[in-house]
Amino acid sequence: MVRRIVRTILKSTYWRDGQIRTILLGPSAGQVYRIFPEYGLAPTFGRWEPELQKLMVKVISPGDVVYDAGANYGIHSLLMSRLVGATGIVCAFEPHPRIHASCAENVALNSLNNVRLFNAALGALDGEVDYVEGHNEATGHVATSARIGSEIAVRCATIDSLVAEQTVPPPDFIKIDVEGFEGNVLTGAALTVHRYFPTLAIDLHTPEQDVLVGTFLLEANYEVYRQKGLQRITRLHKGWPDPEGIQDCIIAIHPSRKGIRARLLT
Repeated sequence: MVRRIVRTILKSTYWRDGQIRTILLGPSAGQVYRIFPEYGLAPTFGRWEPELQKLMVKVISPGDVVYDAGANYGIHSLLMSRLVGATGIVCAFEPHPRIHASCAENVALNSLNNVRLFNAALGALDGEVDYVEGHNEATGHVATSARIGSEIAVRCATIDSLVAEQTVPPPDFIKIDVEGFEGNVLTGAALTVHRYFPTLAIDLHTPEQDVLVGTFLLEANYEVYRQKGLQRITRLHKGWPDPEGIQDCIIAIHPSRKGIRARLLT
């Protein structure tokens, strides 16, 4: 009870929405971040997707090129920037103009020179797509058949075209959290994935996407693990609700990346 009261007081004063505060705990400790209502205090205390952050510490190395697909306010881009160091590059993709501006602010607040920001979605085709503004800014997404919320038009690009045009260098690691559009992102990255074998951290959102992503990874000969507990997933052709199938948050590693696999599983 006392803890709840203290938390409420702090949220209305020192950690009020919109304040810029230092991240106190976790691998991003010491970086600064504006507090957004969708996430509350979790990023400040290292509790926003902590399993993913721990895995990124293991698999991202100095000098790597990493993509943040669905960067949102940039909490993971900040950590990625720290992990790749001065010789690495973070390519952060956020399609919503207002959220992209907030992400750019967080990058500037930390004086991150190794982050490239793109006001664009990643998908299966280059062009313009409809973007659905969700019930809050954490749940907006490129429009699918199920549309709830107002829509805006945003730019969409494929990873394959960006790499082929040398707009971005080939990736070593890709984080994909795009609220049900993850299969499209991989479709647009097929040539890049099969040529460079980047490590993939994917947040899955629907049974349909489970199967699409699982099939893609199976055909690309990736090993797939659950982010929480690192249990190997072998039924990649099955998604939710099959308990042995692919679902929720996963990390995928190609067998050719033996060093990364060893770091992940130790």
